[in-house]
Amino acid sequence: SLITQIPFGLEKIHVVVNSNDVETKLLLQSYKPSILSYELADNPGPAGGFNIGLKRFIGGAQTHVWLMDDDIVVKNSCLKGLVECAERADYVCPRVISKDGKNLGYYGWWGLLLSRAIVQRAGYPITDLFYWIEDTEYLQHRIKRIHNSPPVRCPNAVVEHWHERSGKRPSWYYYYVTRNIFYYRIHIVP
Repeated sequence: SLITQIPFGLEKIHVVVNSNDVETKLLLQSYKPSILSYELADNPGPAGGFNIGLKRFIGGAQTHVWLMDDDIVVKNSCLKGLVECAERADYVCPRVISKDGKNLGYYGWWGLLLSRAIVQRAGYPITDLFYWIEDTEYLQHRIKRIHNSPPVRCPNAVVEHWHERSGKRPSWYYYYVTRNIFYYRIHIVP
């Protein structure tokens, strides 16, 4: 089961579904609307999905947003650890480990907790980036510049990143990787 109860500190869970997967829609429809809401997107990629989700967050009354992609597994007490860190910082992230338990030094859409103030100052991810480097532009460049430092890494908050970067990739992957790297190098960090 995706969610058996609202985890520590969460008031609402909102899911942006970037596909027309019938099983996912049926699963989400089985939860009470007061606990979980969702909306369907015509696959705007991670950039568009997080853009939609952050706009929904800013339109609400919550003080923090917990961002996560679909390729992470949240360990027990992760949110509790993030909330404890958020008492002293606006921009916090969990310790990210691989499936085999190795610490990953980088971070992306993998369980970051952002304050309303950070999102209001940073704005939203660039939807046109669609896929690849959209997290780097938003989290590691724009927010880091506004916040004047990387996120505080919370040792008691852990997520496991399951994405494996191996095997043959579709042609659209190479298009976005090439285009977005050029865009990033020319317009964001010249």
